Amino acid sequence: MPALKLFLSPQVDVPGKVLDDAGRRLKRYFDTICLAMNPRQFSGATVRISPHSGEVGDSDLLVYLTQSSSIVNLMDRVFEPDVQHVLPSAHGGGGTKTMPDGRVLSEVYWAGGLKSLKTSTSDTRGIAVANLIFHEWAHNKHSSDPLALSSGDFVHTSCGGGILMARLSYGVAARLDINSDNIHSMARVLGATNKQSISGLYSDEYGF
Repeated sequence: MPALKLFLSPQVDVPGKVLDDAGRRLKRYFDTICLAMNPRQFSGATVRISPHSGEVGDSDLLVYLTQSSSIVNLMDRVFEPDVQHVLPSAHGGGGTKTMPDGRVLSEVYWAGGLKSLKTSTSDTRGIAVANLIFHEWAHNKHSSDPLALSSGDFVHTSCGGGILMARLSYGVAARLDINSDNIHSMARVLGATNKQSISGLYSDEYGF
């Protein structure tokens, strides 16, 4: 039975501790979700930071950690260069979009609100980053799901709330854990094969 591969690609300087903390939390989440699948398709989850493009399969999940939106940049520079694109006003801490080439791009913004979660007595940046990533990956896996596509704002309204609520703030993201409805909603679609947008990754074939 194959493993579900989870990939984090920092496009800006994110502290190693934050990436490690987020990776451990995401592995725990998805190990639990793999067990909840019926039928089960994955043995568990693995996490890799800074993958190369050839490593990412159609069943895997990839997120970019960035400050400027990779979605907007790709739309502006590649897909619709004659159109000026902006993020929705309520985009929150991340975004996910099926791009015109059919690939799905998920991103989380390494911004001041996340950086401020480290104080002299606590550091919850990794928790918040993991939860924001999980939120975007829920959108990612539901992006080809017929039920979700027929039901409007499905992830925010029908997947258990909590981490998957609309307009998830940094402060709330730093305090939450997945709930049972989050687990089962993700288990239902975890096997979806959505090609990930790999335009921001290093290509061994091309050497950049």
